[in-house]
Amino acid sequence: MRFIVLLPALLFGLDSSSLLDESLEELLEIESELKVDIGSRDGAKEISDSLFPVDVITAEEISRTGLSTLPDILRYFIPSFNSPETHIADGTDHVRAFTLRGMSPNQILILVNGKRVHTSSLLHMNGTIGKGNSNVDLEMIPLEAISRIEILRDGSAAQYGSDAISGAINIKLKGAYQTSFVTTSYGKRIVGDGEVKYGGGFIAIPLSYDGFANLSFSARNSERTDRSGFDKRLEIPQKTTQVGLPQTENYTFSGNIEVNRDFTYYTNFISSYRNSEANVFFRLPDSTRTLFPNGFLPITKAEIENHHFTFGIKESRNNLKWDLSNTSGYSSFLFDIENTINFSLGEESPIKFNVGNFTFFQNSTNFDLQKQLDSLSLAGGLEFRHENYKIEAGDIESSTGTGSEGFRGFKERNGREDHRNSYAIYLNSTFKLSEDTTLEGAGRFEEYADFGSTENFKLAFGNKLSDSLLFRTSVSTGFKAPSLAQKNYSHISTFSDTETGNLVVKGTAKSDSPVAKIFREKDLDSEKSEHITTGILFSPTQNLNFNLDFFYTKVRDRILLSGDLLPKTEAQKKVFEENTLSYIRIFTNSGNTETHGIDFKADFKHEFESGSRIDFRTWYSYAKTNLLSNHYSGTEEQKDRIERGQPKHSLRLLGNFETGDSDITLNLSRYGSYYQMIGENSYKFEADWTLDTNYRYKFTEDFSFSFGGINVFDNHPNKWDGLSGNFYGFDGVKPYSRFSPYGYSGAFYYIKAEMRL
Repeated sequence: MRFIVLLPALLFGLDSSSLLDESLEELLEIESELKVDIGSRDGAKEISDSLFPVDVITAEEISRTGLSTLPDILRYFIPSFNSPETHIADGTDHVRAFTLRGMSPNQILILVNGKRVHTSSLLHMNGTIGKGNSNVDLEMIPLEAISRIEILRDGSAAQYGSDAISGAINIKLKGAYQTSFVTTSYGKRIVGDGEVKYGGGFIAIPLSYDGFANLSFSARNSERTDRSGFDKRLEIPQKTTQVGLPQTENYTFSGNIEVNRDFTYYTNFISSYRNSEANVFFRLPDSTRTLFPNGFLPITKAEIENHHFTFGIKESRNNLKWDLSNTSGYSSFLFDIENTINFSLGEESPIKFNVGNFTFFQNSTNFDLQKQLDSLSLAGGLEFRHENYKIEAGDIESSTGTGSEGFRGFKERNGREDHRNSYAIYLNSTFKLSEDTTLEGAGRFEEYADFGSTENFKLAFGNKLSDSLLFRTSVSTGFKAPSLAQKNYSHISTFSDTETGNLVVKGTAKSDSPVAKIFREKDLDSEKSEHITTGILFSPTQNLNFNLDFFYTKVRDRILLSGDLLPKTEAQKKVFEENTLSYIRIFTNSGNTETHGIDFKADFKHEFESGSRIDFRTWYSYAKTNLLSNHYSGTEEQKDRIERGQPKHSLRLLGNFETGDSDITLNLSRYGSYYQMIGENSYKFEADWTLDTNYRYKFTEDFSFSFGGINVFDNHPNKWDGLSGNFYGFDGVKPYSRFSPYGYSGAFYYIKAEMRL
């Protein structure tokens, strides 16, 4: 056991004779340069040798934040990661969208221990960041299970397949030689709402033959926040609508097990169950109604399940590694609406409706090989993936007539189940041209049952110009397959036109429906991308390093949701009449975009003679997206959201100081300006700063206590500048933009305790 722990020290040239006298606990605390698995298939590499920009967030860094969800952790550390806190946005209130470098949510791939994670069954369909896309529900992953988070900021579809256009994030679960612990925290917003109660734990069970069984669990209860304005539609304006974070209960459970005998057998799983409650806009009083004559506030409820399960067998012998694995993922989103009515049913209307259910299943089987031949490393593999997506209709009362108020239910004809298979073969080779020069190439061929084949490649070059300076560059192509949700989603909404009083029927059509086909010349195809990254890594000392990376990504045939379409031809008019439609929306490969920018990072650490130490990180990100063309009924709102709906500039200044049994963490963040369009005008929201703090004291080796705050100075984004309205406006129900990159609920203060077992 001690030899296994000593081995990294021996490999890094540390003095092993003195290490033999140290205790096991002291040996485990020895620091060596972090290695990462992401970015290449030829084994773990030190960050300083990576040919691609890679960043790491460790479990220790996560523990210093006081945060309890993964989207918030990534937003805390990574300036190019954006995850707005939306409200009154239907399903997006319950599953947060996120982006990297301002691109789409489904253009970033999420992995757990290198295996693909399924996306949520929810499709973001409201006017939010990520509209028309799905993404992984990051809140399914318990923080206690995470050893480190690896972020690859480079196009990597040639290595990992669909969705990796803007990069990939790999969640590494804790492995062998870990310590069990329990943790609990409590916090609330400065104004008194938004209470969060959290409890979690990690149990490490050593097994024979250097095996381990790790279990993690968490329970989180988060109360809602309300930052609404007054409802001016009432004779006496008052607050009627909750605008802020939803009320949620989230439970997660995970395991990571490995047994080493003749072969290595492994499995890991993650299960998450969440109840979430939000609302839509208040409905005005009407004395002629039997139900809710004084008005009502419809409440949306989501019951969300996510399950991820991997098992496999692998071996490493004689410089040959192989790995056979299977990964399954399942997402369910059960959508209800309460405290509402169906106007067309009158006093016979229920006041609670199930409006529909979405499910998504994904299963991937992989066989990977890697062989080391002196200066050449060869890797490759095969993959078979099956996907299944299903929409189930809601209660018939939810879609009858005008439908349930607040969100109309899915009809039987909206119900749909679809599946597809895909096959892939991929290769990866790394060649050391010399001691200082490395060349790496990757290629992937993939065949999809529904849209055909795609071939992608990646070529990277790295040269150490000196012992402290690495130059690296990469070029690649990529793709993102149209999701089954984009191909199969359909929904009908009915509302009253404010000018004519007539009922208006707006539909979102299935990709293969007659309505969609008369507007679109061909079926949905994959997005295609080209990517270039060039940068340097400069390490003048062991404790100081700089990264500077430039990137450019062009996406062709980007999948976008059209604006409201009207019939023009006789054939289109006929279909509209047959389906009693007023407008229709469809998904098309209508967009061409380009995103370019830079990332600059500086890391400094120093240990004083007293034993105290300081770590300081500066990370600046700039990313700008241009919609080059949208040749199929694009809207100005869509263009504005893609180009200006997210900050282009973002900065993190993160510092930690440890002395004795205390450590202090400060995180100063700057979020750049952004815009949101309402009507024909786009409104600017200015750049802003926030400060997060954490103080931790170790009473004993096994017990620590922390307290701190997120956005401690209670900053809020500016309200709508020059916009006055009932719903949106500085004096309306929603005084802030839903695009705010740090929300608008204000300062959050917490206390936290952790005990090692």
